[in-house]
Amino acid sequence: MVDDLDYVGLDFFPDVFRPVPPDRLEAVTQGILARHRQDVLDPAGLGAVPLRITEHGWPTGLGRPPARQAQVVRTVVTTVAGNAGPLGLAGYTHFALRDADSQNSGLFHQFGLMTDDYTPSLPSTPTGS
Repeated sequence: MVDDLDYVGLDFFPDVFRPVPPDRLEAVTQGILARHRQDVLDPAGLGAVPLRITEHGWPTGLGRPPARQAQVVRTVVTTVAGNAGPLGLAGYTHFALRDADSQNSGLFHQFGLMTDDYTPSLPSTPTGS
């Protein structure tokens, strides 16, 4: 049966439900991924099955600025990519391109990288020439 699995998916939301200090986010992200591989997948006989981040995101809104969203997403994506080989990480999917409702301040309405009218949450900045 394990041979029939292409991957195991992990919905992954560090710093959303339990705050993580910015200077600890990379270590916490790597630790959660390693723990999931070693303490969940390996004992279940799924140690060789690729792991995909099937949902990740960080909501904006009251007390949750877009700049922090950018920092969290950048840190998590960089950490996932940097640990892809050692932890058998085979993919990453962001939770939402756009907010469900940018005017609603509830936690679950502003996960998008853009507002609900597709305006980028952060103004674009030039990336060198």
